[in-house]
Amino acid sequence: MDTIRNRAILSLLSFTFLSIFSAFSQFFPVDSLEVVLAGYTRTDTAKVNMLNKLAFELHRSNPKKAISYAEQSQKMADQLNYLEGKAASLWTMGMSYHTKDKQLALSYYKQALHIAEQVNDQTGICNYLLAIGNAAQGLGDVVTSDRSFDRALQIASGLEDQSLYIKLLYSTANNLMRKGQYLEAVTKFQQVIDKATETSNQLMLSRAYLAMGSIFQRQGNSPQALEYKLSSLHISEQYNDSIGIFNVLIDIADIKSTLNNCQDALKNVDQAFQIAREMNDSSMIFICFTKTGSIYQQMKHPEALYYLQKALQMVQGKKINKTINLLCSIGSVYTGQKKFSEAEKNLKEALALAQKAELKYACGEALSELGILYYTQKQYTRAIECTNRALQVGSEIQYQELKKNSYKLLADIYVATGDYKGTYLNHANFKQLNDSMFNEKNVRKMTLLESTYKYDKEKQKYEMEKVNQQLKIKNQRYIIFSLIAVTLLVFILLYQLYLSNRLKKKALRLEIDQINSQLEYSQKEMVSATLQLVQNSESDAYCMKMLKSIENTDEEGEKNIRTLISYYKNKSVYSNWEEFETLFLKVNSDFYDKLNKSFPTLTLNERKLCVFLKLNMTNKDIAQITFQSDEALKKARMRLRKKLELDRDENLASFILNL
Repeated sequence: MDTIRNRAILSLLSFTFLSIFSAFSQFFPVDSLEVVLAGYTRTDTAKVNMLNKLAFELHRSNPKKAISYAEQSQKMADQLNYLEGKAASLWTMGMSYHTKDKQLALSYYKQALHIAEQVNDQTGICNYLLAIGNAAQGLGDVVTSDRSFDRALQIASGLEDQSLYIKLLYSTANNLMRKGQYLEAVTKFQQVIDKATETSNQLMLSRAYLAMGSIFQRQGNSPQALEYKLSSLHISEQYNDSIGIFNVLIDIADIKSTLNNCQDALKNVDQAFQIAREMNDSSMIFICFTKTGSIYQQMKHPEALYYLQKALQMVQGKKINKTINLLCSIGSVYTGQKKFSEAEKNLKEALALAQKAELKYACGEALSELGILYYTQKQYTRAIECTNRALQVGSEIQYQELKKNSYKLLADIYVATGDYKGTYLNHANFKQLNDSMFNEKNVRKMTLLESTYKYDKEKQKYEMEKVNQQLKIKNQRYIIFSLIAVTLLVFILLYQLYLSNRLKKKALRLEIDQINSQLEYSQKEMVSATLQLVQNSESDAYCMKMLKSIENTDEEGEKNIRTLISYYKNKSVYSNWEEFETLFLKVNSDFYDKLNKSFPTLTLNERKLCVFLKLNMTNKDIAQITFQSDEALKKARMRLRKKLELDRDENLASFILNL
């Protein structure tokens, strides 16, 4: 009967969970919304919101479809004069173009911001400023990016949307990191970690850990960097975040290549490559080609050019900033191969593209690589000109890493030309900047800004609640009641597990506290017993001394005195020993076991001597307790050393203490 009843319960639970799974599949964002949208004939603000929601959900996986929904939403919003909806459609349009054409995306974001400012939509303003800041950052316009994030942060601090505030904090910290202001960046990232932990926002927690790892990597602290990145990987794997896992694998490959563990780095890139192929994401595949090329470049492997050029083919004419970076990398490879004309061709092309697009960040990188090229060719005048221009760009956009590298290169060039004054000034600037970025005080502050790991899913606020209220599905009540029933069942089970674990932990804590208290009490008793043993020995020693001083006694009297002295010696040696030994074993329960296992031939007196040494007692105290002369104690120690097979330069007391 029990078996039948159990089977019935299992069948009921299975049916319930399958029903809930079916229900959830109907509410999956894209599929459910498209089904509802197909049967939604009214033209109203709810439909505009639905179209915008669909566009947002699809902007990464299917940009063309997302653009189509955003265009429909924009036309409908214009008909309804629904400005908030129109701004959101322009925003999702920009999100769809963001990866392919950041300049076009930026224009859409600015239009959305203009409308949001007209209707005083504070949340919308923050979202659009965040998008503008990210696009400007990708285009190398650090000033616009900083201003956008700062303004958005001021507004978001007064809103209830913590998720948006965390994103803005993260983007601000990311800009600081890009400019080489690492201490300030770590402070901001720590705020992200604290806020994300507080709100269980696991996505931003993972990103913050990843960024912290990058800072420690640039600082040269690869073990700490790896720890942060593995924490990020753990969160991404826990929530099956393929994009997060991909990013961490690429970053871990960076760390391993920095540590010259290039083969393992390539294995991580291969793992990332597998994810990119499964997702069929061309931007991820491009990153894998680029990373493989850079690792091979570090290994001076001839295939470096193949991978870098393959990556260049994927983005040339599409993503100008990535095209420039690849041209710089290819030029650097050619410089290392002494193919100077090819190197100059690629680097000048990168510089021209950067100047045309007004990407100051990229201009600085290209000029720096040209400086290295001319320095390698011993064309020092041209090298100084290019490096000074790179330094000027770095100063304009506050790109500390570029400034630091420029000072270092100028110092090297001036050494080669014999200009020691120029060498000294540039080296001093390099050292000052390097120390300000990586001084011990900053490193210590960064290390202190570590945090614990807690994570949960990121919460997004949209008007889905309004849409869901209008959905008329035949099995709606069934789904709701089933969901409530299963939720209550799961909640009860989880609560019972929670109470059980809590009681177990409480009992374990009480047991540990009791053991610690008992151990502490035993240690105090042992100290007291040791002191009593020494005091008794002193008293008995005094009595024996007085007996020995008695003179002019007959033979019988001398015999009685000797008997008393022998009595005091035996009494002193064995008095309180059993109690003392019991207390000692409470504190050092396995001492005799270790001693007997390793040295079974020790005598009782030798074991006692080991106990005294374990208590770190002095030779004077041991001699006094055992009534041995210094010479006798010295011989006893020598015999013990021999049995313990200690080398001449090995300390007996230290050996016993470490048992």
